[in-house]
Amino acid sequence: MVLLYKWVPVPLTPLMVIRYFENPEEPIKHDWVAYNEISGYLPLAVLSSEDQNFFESFRFRYESHRKGY
Repeated sequence: MVLLYKWVPVPLTPLMVIRYFENPEEPIKHDWVAYNEISGYLPLAVLSSEDQNFFESFRFRYESHRKGY
């Protein structure tokens, strides 16, 4: 299913559902943007939020993820 979303925009995200239940009167609306149209800092920010040392270690640190940080 994830592979499908490489070509097809995701119709709904969990955050959209949460926002809908917070304010059901507000319609769900979104505009998808092509990857090459977003800031180059966004992928870096996502990686950094997941693993602060990703670019220093150049590997997936299983021990940190097992510990929860």
